[in-house]
Amino acid sequence: GRHVAQAQLMRSCLAAVKASMLVIQRAQETISAALQAGRSSCKLEETFSNLLSCYIHILTDEEFIQCVQSTAGMAVVLLIRAVMGCGDEVASVVCGLLHASAQGFDLAPRWVKQRCESLSTKTRPLGVSLYLCHGALAMLSWKAAPAGPLWEQLLLLVPNVLLDLDITIKESSTAMVVARVLTLWSTAALDCLQGKGQSFSPGVLQSLSGGSELQRRLLEHIYSHWEHPLDGVRHQARSLFRNLLLLHQCTNAPSISDPNHDPYVSELTQSLLRLEWHMRGKYGSLGCLVELYGAGYLLDIQPKLPSCLLGLMGDQSLAPYASDLLERLFVSHKEQLASVMTTEDWMPCWNQTWVTPLLQVLCRANMDQTTYILDYFLPKLLRCSPSSLAHMVQILQQMPPYSKGPSSPPPSFFSASGSRGALGALMTCLRAARAQGVAPSSEKGLWGELVPLSLLQQALVHKHDQVSVMDALGLVCESHRSTETLTTEEMDLLRHFLPPNLNSQSPGVRQQTVSLLKKVSFVLCVSAPMMLKLS
Repeated sequence: GRHVAQAQLMRSCLAAVKASMLVIQRAQETISAALQAGRSSCKLEETFSNLLSCYIHILTDEEFIQCVQSTAGMAVVLLIRAVMGCGDEVASVVCGLLHASAQGFDLAPRWVKQRCESLSTKTRPLGVSLYLCHGALAMLSWKAAPAGPLWEQLLLLVPNVLLDLDITIKESSTAMVVARVLTLWSTAALDCLQGKGQSFSPGVLQSLSGGSELQRRLLEHIYSHWEHPLDGVRHQARSLFRNLLLLHQCTNAPSISDPNHDPYVSELTQSLLRLEWHMRGKYGSLGCLVELYGAGYLLDIQPKLPSCLLGLMGDQSLAPYASDLLERLFVSHKEQLASVMTTEDWMPCWNQTWVTPLLQVLCRANMDQTTYILDYFLPKLLRCSPSSLAHMVQILQQMPPYSKGPSSPPPSFFSASGSRGALGALMTCLRAARAQGVAPSSEKGLWGELVPLSLLQQALVHKHDQVSVMDALGLVCESHRSTETLTTEEMDLLRHFLPPNLNSQSPGVRQQTVSLLKKVSFVLCVSAPMMLKLS
């Protein structure tokens, strides 16, 4: 019962703080006018003084839960801004609060200085600085902040306070708040730099630029948190990394916008590529580089990057990260090529970069190593470039049925090593294409006459169950359109499949066969009235 009552009390406190903040925000102009006119200012100051005292009590009492204290930190800054305006005086007071010092309160009202004395001690809880940093970032208008040394000092003070806190905290929940507030700071810094008419001193621009001591400390924070157990902390680390790159762009001349001519970006990229691929944070950071500088930049540095990432897709723990980076790369690469070339010119280059490594892996690797490629990568690639299907089919049909892929020594169309071979890879690509709606409708001949009937018949009696049942039979039985009618050729293929496979000794194969045949039965039931009407 005590815990329930305590939770209800915390909810009530949070609601009260939020309600008081809403009143202050909506009455901002009225408050300013009343304080300037001096009418009833004593009563108003007394009310605000008591309210500030309540906020500070919540902020310094560790019995309150984190979200209530964080809201109180915002409320303190909001109240000071409402009373003092948005000039240098506010920046001076907030700097004093973050320093835990009485300095900076010279221009503040006497009652503000008195109430904030309890915040000006070095013995205050560590969380106070964190919540005040959050309050300063959330409640002050950084995009319209007046340029001046005090605001510049505050802008650089916030991340240093947060990074000092980051070294001392151990709780995951507090680490999440620090990570989120650091990302919020980087967004505020970008707002300042991108604001109209804003000009900053060379010292500030140097501190925000890549290679500075501040950026070095922030990168250390990112590297130490991108493997954090909490998804939220890892996400904030990735967002902070992206914003640091944007800050570097904003603080440098357009003449070095080319990453190849930027020593900082070049060194950062090389250091990331040198890291082991089992570090999950590496993928998100490389994705940020792709987003800001394009896939061509990374491919120029490491041409074998697609093959390297496809080789990692066999690892269940890394497959989602490698797949996401691959998608960013091939989508960006397509956009870059299409912006400077015609489709006829860029398609061969794009296919050579992305489709050829895929076919090599599908033909050569063991089937259990390609599961995640089929789940995560192939559908995305086909959605990005549906016309690549014809290229896949053409390349695979030109190889012997057992070949292990493009540029491989020719032995055969099904590989004895347990890989799919060229025929299996062909069925895999066609099945994925049909499931995505990329393959032509069977109404235009058998999938647009992409493949001869004899190849499909070979695949249906393939010695590997993965090819004959999962891929070839799945290709015949599955469609993204439930209303698509079965053709005579498809019925013939089903009759070709059944005799040699009905007595399979594998329970899994029998179960999968029954499941696929049920789908065919459903299609027949749905399409029967249409077929009768047409006949």
